[in-house]
Amino acid sequence: MLPRIDLPELLLEVHSWTGFLDAYVHLAEVSTRMHDLPRSLVALLISEACNVGLTPVIKDGDEALTRGRLSHVDTSCAPKASRSSLGARGTAVSVEMDHGADGHRDLGK
Repeated sequence: MLPRIDLPELLLEVHSWTGFLDAYVHLAEVSTRMHDLPRSLVALLISEACNVGLTPVIKDGDEALTRGRLSHVDTSCAPKASRSSLGARGTAVSVEMDHGADGHRDLGK
């Protein structure tokens, strides 16, 4: 049987193995030195993935989980891919969906 673990703990554990949260950068392309940034990012990911908003993940007294901190991180940090390559990948997927893998529109459907 697998041990019970909270989702935030699981995401932080996966981050410790892979560093996936390091892909989030400040939109102004400045180096951020926020203490516990991964905890703030995990809280935001969970609030968005579960569509519950910020209220359930806010913890007053915990610097990484205050409403102000989460709001700031939400508006100022994004994955690197979202700024450049994501647009190109989204366009490629859209073309493939509209025209098929060979680039030709399938009029038989």
